[in-house]
Amino acid sequence: MRFSQGDRVVLLHAHAGFPAGSVGTVADGGPATAIVDFDADPTQSVLVPNHWLRLATARVAAAKQGRFVSERGKSAAIAETGGSSDLLWFSPSVITPGVGTAANFVAVTATPNLLSLLLQHVEVSLCGSTTSGCWIGSLEFPVAGGPASLSVDARGFAEQGAGAKTSIFIVIGAVLKSIAFDDAHTGNFMETFAATIGSEPVQTITIIILAERPAGSDELLIGLDSLDISRV
Repeated sequence: MRFSQGDRVVLLHAHAGFPAGSVGTVADGGPATAIVDFDADPTQSVLVPNHWLRLATARVAAAKQGRFVSERGKSAAIAETGGSSDLLWFSPSVITPGVGTAANFVAVTATPNLLSLLLQHVEVSLCGSTTSGCWIGSLEFPVAGGPASLSVDARGFAEQGAGAKTSIFIVIGAVLKSIAFDDAHTGNFMETFAATIGSEPVQTITIIILAERPAGSDELLIGLDSLDISRV
């Protein structure tokens, strides 16, 4: 949800010394963050992620954003502010993903029982006011000789600050591998894992990268450099 200048908002999580439930006025609003002057100390302007805020007047929020509460698996429109057990949803903003193309993948397939997949710009970079991002790419290989057991070496890098959360998902055949980093991390990494493929003549490899960081934190860069896949 994006807030406009003059909106009255409520802080959903404690932030910058202000407790959850603090009420303030938006001085300026952007797609991901808002600058808020809280009533408790209006002289201090605070940068707050938009998803940590809601409009102070429930009826206005419902009218503008079509707010919903989830209760026992069902969603129902609400017009009044509920208790602390309520789950509040607002109108979303689409996060445009980086989508893989042929230029991102260089496959070396000349050696039997071995696939070297070199990856170019398979990464997510977050800077400025951007707090989340994703990248996804998928490709199909004609394969002969399956089923087979595989050993996979995944190499990449992660540069992220405190509070950041990143994940790389690699799907080969029916196996999903997750590589995750919570909080600060710097440097290259290598993960080795087992995978299997069946006898189907076409096999798919899919890579998904997800990244989040707190507003105002250090710039973030996470990516995957290569996959070396050998038959065992």
